[in-house]
Amino acid sequence: MGYYKNIEVEQQEQVDQIVRWYKTNADEVPAYLMNLIVRDGAFLAKVLTAWENIELATLGEPKPRRASDHVALQVTRRELRPTKTHGSLIGWSLVLCAILTGAIILWVSL
Repeated sequence: MGYYKNIEVEQQEQVDQIVRWYKTNADEVPAYLMNLIVRDGAFLAKVLTAWENIELATLGEPKPRRASDHVALQVTRRELRPTKTHGSLIGWSLVLCAILTGAIILWVSL
């Protein structure tokens, strides 16, 4: 998936989380308090993370990974290693070949 697709998936997960929280708590929380929570975005985010942590702790399940944290998007050690260039080996082998060719031609001509 591309970068913007990952952002879209993450935003949809946030919307799904808000809908789940609202469905489970709509009957328990009074309307005036629900309005205060929903109107303030930062407070809503804090409430959602606290609710999710409590919900996952009671279920005993690990928290699912976000789409942007997927293994396919992580950089591996192999990609971080500097690539080895064999240019110097090829260059020296060409120089050696030229010297040997020159020596053979000189030996045959004498």
